[in-house]
Amino acid sequence: MLKENNEIADWCAGVAKSKYRGVLHIQAEDEAQALLCLSRLWALLDVNADSQARFPKADSSSFVGLKFVACTKESGSKDSEGLFTSAPPLHINQARSNLGKTQKLVVFNMFQGLNPNIFAMLAGSIQGGGLLVLLSPLTATWHLFDDPDYQKLTPDTDFIADKEKLFLKRGAQLFELLALHKPQYYLPVSASNLQAASITIEPSDNPLDTSDATPKPVTWHTTQQQAQLISQLTAQLFQAEHSLSCSVIEGARGRGKSTCIGLYLSSLLKCESREGDSLNIVVTAIHRNAVESVFSPFSQGHLNVRFMPIDELLTSADDIDILVVDEAAAISTQLLKKCLSLPRQQIIFSTTTAGYEGNGRGFSIRFTQYLKQHIDVELLQFMSLNLPIRYAANDMLEQLIDDWFLLDSSESTLNITLPLQLEALNFVLVTQEQPSNNALLLQRIF
Repeated sequence: MLKENNEIADWCAGVAKSKYRGVLHIQAEDEAQALLCLSRLWALLDVNADSQARFPKADSSSFVGLKFVACTKESGSKDSEGLFTSAPPLHINQARSNLGKTQKLVVFNMFQGLNPNIFAMLAGSIQGGGLLVLLSPLTATWHLFDDPDYQKLTPDTDFIADKEKLFLKRGAQLFELLALHKPQYYLPVSASNLQAASITIEPSDNPLDTSDATPKPVTWHTTQQQAQLISQLTAQLFQAEHSLSCSVIEGARGRGKSTCIGLYLSSLLKCESREGDSLNIVVTAIHRNAVESVFSPFSQGHLNVRFMPIDELLTSADDIDILVVDEAAAISTQLLKKCLSLPRQQIIFSTTTAGYEGNGRGFSIRFTQYLKQHIDVELLQFMSLNLPIRYAANDMLEQLIDDWFLLDSSESTLNITLPLQLEALNFVLVTQEQPSNNALLLQRIF
């Protein structure tokens, strides 16, 4: 592990200049030591707020678990008004509100529990050049770590404590591989090495010119995939006339689905064949924060677009021309079916293909089959966005999340002929240890 503070600063600066995301992994014997180390490194992440070469301000950051303990620079004692007030702590139960958001810096405190859904959600919100700061025990001890999140699996905490944590053991192995093969984007830091260190930060040589603080208008550029999707949505709206049309947009995190929908709605203003501002357009999702990207392209426009919570939407008597259901997999299948019964001309379901939004594979398996059975095939279209926009392709952090949580395992690796011949089947008992040490077997089972 690197020990020199200037090496850590240079590594952070290198990540910030790239289009890839980095992981600064602070490993400690306990939570207090990890937080104290973070307090000593915080200047590296926050003091260069006006420098183009390093990380911007952390006032939009997410802190999972730090609501419980916030260390001050002087004593490391508990102080809720201490060091981290520039980045309000986020309780783990509030993490779902970050779906659809983009962050520059996320601090995840594993000592408060490593929930796979929450970890994947927040990691997926980090933009290119951004940073995930992971506070955790030493990776060599993960398989013995008394993870609070494991306690949700059974009330028998003694049973959990005595078991080897194979899921965490596999995660530790993946991080150790990153240290060998991706050091430019993954940096493990020993808290004990920095506990007594004093960090001095020199003023930036290239501060930002803030003399003109007038906000500049944002120029939106669409990728070829986004432009094609917008064209398909527009054509569907006008071809359907008074019939119900339905579109399903799927894609992994960071592909620009919500922004693309916002650009589509904004483009309706420019359509000569219909006045866009006469449309009644409603956007719904589990949280209002989750659809910020939908509204951002036309924040200065005049399109009649409003957010409506799902429960209010289903009891509303309003006539809706276009209904957008964003982060749809986080909404139960029954509620999604009720959305189809609302009076409207076009409905758009947008969702992340990974299963950590809360509804597992229910959307892509059960609900899409329901749509095929109840929507005219000529009025139903499925679209996808594959290329990442939030960060560069082949991003290390995305690959880590996909590998660890098996999010990229939709394609079957087995050739099965139906109907099955029962007499030809062999039954084999597979222990928990076997797939934890065999990535291909684990992938096939999952």
